Amino acid sequence: MKSWRDASDGGRRGAEAKQERATPGKHTLTEQLGSETASAREAMKGGTDAKGLAADGAVAGAADAATPGAAEPATPGATEPGTAAPAARGAAAPGQASPALPAPAPAPATAAAVPAAAELAAKQERVLPRMSLAGTAVGESVASTHELDSSIQTKHQGVAATGSPTFNAAAGSNDCTPSPVSGASVTWDVVDKPATWGVNIKSFTTTGVINVAPWPSKPTELVTPNTANPVDGGNITDASGNNNWKFAVKEMEEYHQAGGGRSSYWHSYEASKAHEWAHWNTDWMVTCIGALWPTANTDLDAITIPKADAANAAAARPLLQAKIDARMATLRSALVAKWNPIPDSPGAAGSTGYDAGQAVLNGLIANVKAYAATKKWT
Repeated sequence: MKSWRDASDGGRRGAEAKQERATPGKHTLTEQLGSETASAREAMKGGTDAKGLAADGAVAGAADAATPGAAEPATPGATEPGTAAPAARGAAAPGQASPALPAPAPAPATAAAVPAAAELAAKQERVLPRMSLAGTAVGESVASTHELDSSIQTKHQGVAATGSPTFNAAAGSNDCTPSPVSGASVTWDVVDKPATWGVNIKSFTTTGVINVAPWPSKPTELVTPNTANPVDGGNITDASGNNNWKFAVKEMEEYHQAGGGRSSYWHSYEASKAHEWAHWNTDWMVTCIGALWPTANTDLDAITIPKADAANAAAARPLLQAKIDARMATLRSALVAKWNPIPDSPGAAGSTGYDAGQAVLNGLIANVKAYAATKKWT
């Protein structure tokens, strides 16, 4: 089950995690960055499809659905952060009453306020518990600038997003959890223009964690859980019990069927690995980052402040960083909204993790059936 809550005054948003389910109960990986992560739960056959990813902050209500490349509106009569107020005019002569002057406009905030944390999620593979026949089930970058004069807009090369997840090959769970993006996710240079200080994005790196738990592979032992090895002297037979070839085929075929999931008896480490990497490579890097980063990149490169706001590039950097942080917070919220609805359930269309895992299991299923044919098992 998926949940989303939003407090109107900047409360935290709960999101789900895409995880490969590993036990009959709920397995949710959450990453906490200064706040608790809300988790969504869904009861399914023999397990639940839990989704929950923690992020460390988001702008409530912000989204990348805004018009691509839209410029930030200027506040009439306001000065950019760090700009001295203009000298007052019409000062009274000695002995004369001072004329009334309009109240100065308030200075705008240097960056949009970031209300609370929006949460992304880790997608987890579901385990399919079984009644044991005769065995034991498993428990639980470089951009260029070319400017002719101040009236011609500077063009920057866009940069490709770089994915850099941490992969734990012997973890205690199967899940994929992207980390929240922020202003620290990009590197950039200050651009010195005749009338403004600007931004030139040089790189964007997105991180996260991919966990894959070990799965038994005992090629010559007639035990379960196991990885199918259909050869003479292997672990597949025509005898009754968990090692029966038809039982092994059925268990693996049900992985990506409605109500299915990872069998407690016959599966493979490579199938779980393919499941989690599909979440990263396809769901995150293509569906989410690939769809939203290009517009964010363009918006970031369009950020400027008046030249008078800073004496030099070093002084301009913190003022520009505040604007970068605000735009990246908007991107973070949009990524949460894009990631969480991505399917991650057995039998559901668009569940890329189960598609990838089933493709690996299909190879093992074909090998078992071929071996049974050579043995004339029916």
